[in-house]
Amino acid sequence: MSDSSAVPPEPPTEPPTEPATGGEQERRRRRRMIIIVAAVVLALAAVALVLRMILPVQQTSTTGPVNTAVATATASATASATATSTATGTPVQTPSASPGPPATTSPPVVEETAAPRPTDCTQLYSPGMVTTLGQQELTLNPAWTQVPGTEVMPGSDDPQLRALIAANEHLTCVWASPAGATGVGLTTELVWVTADVRNAVKSRLEALGMDCTVQDGGLGCVTWTSTADGAFGEWHFLRDGIWLASKFSNTSPEGYTKDIVSNLWPGG
Repeated sequence: MSDSSAVPPEPPTEPPTEPATGGEQERRRRRRMIIIVAAVVLALAAVALVLRMILPVQQTSTTGPVNTAVATATASATASATATSTATGTPVQTPSASPGPPATTSPPVVEETAAPRPTDCTQLYSPGMVTTLGQQELTLNPAWTQVPGTEVMPGSDDPQLRALIAANEHLTCVWASPAGATGVGLTTELVWVTADVRNAVKSRLEALGMDCTVQDGGLGCVTWTSTADGAFGEWHFLRDGIWLASKFSNTSPEGYTKDIVSNLWPGG
């Protein structure tokens, strides 16, 4: 027989937990995944922020000591070399800056004196020379010499020199009798020349055997011929892009070319 005084077992205080269904397990798994992903994202963001704050500091701290160390090493090496040189008496060559390309200098510019530009024959002569030629009954550019087709005495008898005169800008000044050609007169042709033409003229004058000398800041050449018909000759003068070609016939006023030079170059 069973003991009637035995205490019966107490019923459980909570109802037994029912096992989770399949849908409930899926929802729990998703929640855990969301929580994990969010935690990972937050962790990565925190790491990135920390790195962004730390890296500039590290670069600054790294650069400073390196530069300081290099400067210190350089100073120490220089001091050591100086001390060694002083102690041994041996000169030590210190490094210098790399030489750059050699400096270039432009050649000095030589300015040529501008050639005078007279526009009229009257600008070539002084009043004294005009008087001297007038006393020989000679007039500057008398009317008959200006008639087209009239043949007047040229500045040179040499065909090559006459060709050079005709090929370049020139001013023709004729001293002759107002009545016409008389065999007495003087012609000067002022020709503006380039350096090449000037050299060609000089070479031709020398080839003709003219007596050339340096005078009045230029080159003067002269030739003289005396025959039964009278005295004839040529004067030539080269200076500063000017060529004075003068031919005279039975007249030779003293200082004629020098008078022209003094008027073209009054400063000497």
